[in-house]
Parts: sequence; C-alpha cells; structure tokens
Amino acid sequence: MATATASAAPSPTAAPSKATATATPTTRATAGTSVASGSAANCPKSSGWLGTNAERVHQASCAAFPYVTTYGGSRAGDPGPHGTGHAVDIMVTGAQGSEIAAYMRANASKLGITEVIYQQKIWTTQRSSEGWRPMADRGSATANHMDHVHVTTS
Repeated sequence: MATATASAAPSPTAAPSKATATATPTTRATAGTSVASGSAANCPKSSGWLGTNAERVHQASCAAFPYVTTYGGSRAGDPGPHGTGHAVDIMVTGAQGSEIAAYMRANASKLGITEVIYQQKIWTTQRSSEGWRPMADRGSATANHMDHVHVTTS
C-alpha cells in the first residue's frame, strides 16, 4: 500500500468484501455537514450491545448513510472497545467508506468519537493535528480495516 501524507484522507481503494453496501445513497453527507437529522427508524441493528455514544454513532450513520446495511458492535471477550460497547464497525468499502470516515471525523466532538480507522489509517482526537496516520499491517483486509470503518467512542 502506498504511503500517504499524514493529513490525507484514506484513499478510496476498494477491497473485496461480502459486506459491501450495494444500494445507491438517497442522501449525501459530507465532512462539512453536521450530525444528520434524518430518520434512523429503519436502521439495521448492530451486532451486539452498544454504549451511549456508540449508539449515537450508529444512529447518525443510519440517518446520514441509509445505504449501509451491515453494522458491527460489541463482542463478548474482546479486551478492546468492542468488548465494552464503545465501538461500531460500519461495513462499507471504497469511496463510501472514505465519505463515512470523513463524516465521523468531522462530527467527532458531537458524537463522542475518539478514534476512526479506515483503510489501514487511523485518526484520533488526541493526535488530531497529525491527520490520518498509517497503521502497521495486521494481516487481513478486515484486521486492516479495508472492508469497514471502525469508530471508537468515549
């Protein structure tokens, strides 16, 4: 994978995934928009229990990106944020994932987001001035967050 500058958003390189969204979005949200106010009534259920801020991320994503059909949530026994209900996985790839990652980053303070990971790059609120930073290869498309946007909340 080519190394990008620290401030560049993840490139829209598509990775094959069975969880890729296939529908065309009916509304578009951009990094400069505020938290979506659309309906999340038909929001797909995430896998697992979500904490308050993670649920807010899930609902905001559903409202802003209704074409997303698969979400991940908590995992029993996970020692990280998925184990405590503080993380959401939004299963998309390519440009859709880049758009969602930018939206989450732009709305981090409103949604209680502390970290966004996509396409083997990480952005955190603690080091936000550094922009997107490269991550070490974790061995698979899923572990490298090529097939989903990972959002950690407080």
